[in-house]
Amino acid sequence: LCQAPLVRAQEQGRRFVASALAWVQGPGDYLNGYRYYLNRQIALAKDFDADCRAITGQKRPVITLISQSASQGVAYRRPVPLAQLEASMRSAFIVLADGMKVHVDAASTRLMGAYLGLALKRTLIDGKKWRPLMPSNIEVQGRVIYVRFNRAGLKIDTTLVPEQPQYG
Repeated sequence: LCQAPLVRAQEQGRRFVASALAWVQGPGDYLNGYRYYLNRQIALAKDFDADCRAITGQKRPVITLISQSASQGVAYRRPVPLAQLEASMRSAFIVLADGMKVHVDAASTRLMGAYLGLALKRTLIDGKKWRPLMPSNIEVQGRVIYVRFNRAGLKIDTTLVPEQPQYG
């Protein structure tokens, strides 16, 4: 993935530096299990970084942006999205751009692209590893669930969804 653009840039008398790879896939390999997917995702990002740096001679790391996948139905399993989340937390080369989605349509694809771009900007230009919206703390007290998120200022939309007692 880095060789062809490098050759093309050299033919034009330009310099080529790889910054990121956007890796988007579905959860079809969930049967292999959590550890398998986690280890493969981390290895992929590490190998891509090492290969691109060896080909281009650059010192700057190459990050792998991932878009979290989900599944639904009778065989619903969560090993892939959870492994993607952990991979982004354990690897400096992996940035999780956005949260889980199922069967992406055209509008969702545009939104996913926007999140990939935002994660790329925040990571490469702003110098801060991007984290998508996610719970930072969850407590269950009887029939009440308290969820704290990693972003301040969130509000429950009561214009599209009618307000419910205790917000449902």
